[in-house]
Amino acid sequence: MVTDLTYRKLENPVTLGCISITGCKKLPLEQVVWDVTDDTANITLWIHSKKNNPVLFSVTVFRLPAAQQGFIERCEWWVSSRKKPDAKLASGTKFDSSALAPDFLRFILAPSIAFDNVRHDAFITNKHNVIHIFEREYLGIIVQLHSKDASPELHDVLLTLCRNVSINPSIWDTSEIATKPTKSKKSIREAPLSSAIQDEIDTYLQKGLDLLDLAVSASPEDRLKTLDTYLNTEERGKKLAAASHQTTLALGAVYASILIDKSNWEWVELTVPELSDAAVTNLVPPNRECCMNPFWVIEQIRRSKKKPNILLTANMLIAGDFLPFDAHYGYVNIG
Repeated sequence: MVTDLTYRKLENPVTLGCISITGCKKLPLEQVVWDVTDDTANITLWIHSKKNNPVLFSVTVFRLPAAQQGFIERCEWWVSSRKKPDAKLASGTKFDSSALAPDFLRFILAPSIAFDNVRHDAFITNKHNVIHIFEREYLGIIVQLHSKDASPELHDVLLTLCRNVSINPSIWDTSEIATKPTKSKKSIREAPLSSAIQDEIDTYLQKGLDLLDLAVSASPEDRLKTLDTYLNTEERGKKLAAASHQTTLALGAVYASILIDKSNWEWVELTVPELSDAAVTNLVPPNRECCMNPFWVIEQIRRSKKKPNILLTANMLIAGDFLPFDAHYGYVNIG
C-alpha cells in the first residue's frame, strides 16, 4: 500500500510487523510505502522533492523459517549482480560495514552480545545506495538507504531514521500504518457539481453517444469497447485534436459515464489551494483516493500518435487496481 503524506502525517511511532520508527512526523517525508503479511513486513519512507534532497529509507523483515525462501531470494537479488564491494560513497569515502548501520543493528552486533549464528552483510550498489542484511535463527532483515543527490552517510534524514528505527521480534502488528490529517489550511475542498455544469456534461454525453452510434441504454461494457475502437482507429495528433475540441469533450463525457455506471464514480468540484483558488470539475471514486479529469485524459490520447490503452486503464480503474494507494489521504491526481 502507498500512503501519501501531502495532507496527512504519520502517527508516532510508525509500527508494522515488528518494526517501529519514532520521530517521523518531524521529518519532511512525502510518502510511505508499506506491506505486511503474517511472515513479512516492509516500510519504505520517501522524500521525493528536490528541495529536500530525495531519499529512500526501507526496512524489510522476514520471520524465519516461515519466510526463509523469500529472504534468500531477496538477498540473492541484491548480492548477485548489484553488490560493489570496492566502490566508494558519493562523498569519496570508502564504504565500510558500519556506515549507516541502524542503531538496533549496531546493538545486536555488539561484540559483547554477538552470537555465532548472526550474519551481517553490508555493501553498496552504487555511490548513493547502501544495503544492510542481517540474519539470525528467527529473523531476517534487509535495510536500504538511498540518497539521490548527496552521499547517504551525510544526509540528516537518513541519519535520524537510523537512530529511530527499532526491531522487537516479540510483537507482530499486521494493522495498517496509522495516519491523521495535518492541520494545514491547504486541504483540498470538495463541493457538489452545479446543475448547470451537470447539464452541460449530459449534453456532451449525448453528443458522444451519437458520435459512437450508441443508444442511451448501451451498457458500460459496450460504451468502453466502442470508445476504445474509435480512439484506436481515428487519426490522431496535436493539430487534429486541437481542431476537434468538441469531440474530445463528447468522448470524455462517455468515458466518465463508464466509470460512473460501473464503479459509482461521481462528478464533483475540487479546489486545490496550493494550485488555485478556483474550483475544477473532476471525477472521483467513492473512497476519494484519487481524482481525474476525463476530458484531459481523452485529449492526451487524441494528441498522441502512440497506440492508446484506454481499455486496459479503464478496466483497472473499474476493478480498483489502477493505483496502489489506500483511501486515507485522497484526491491523488491520475489525469
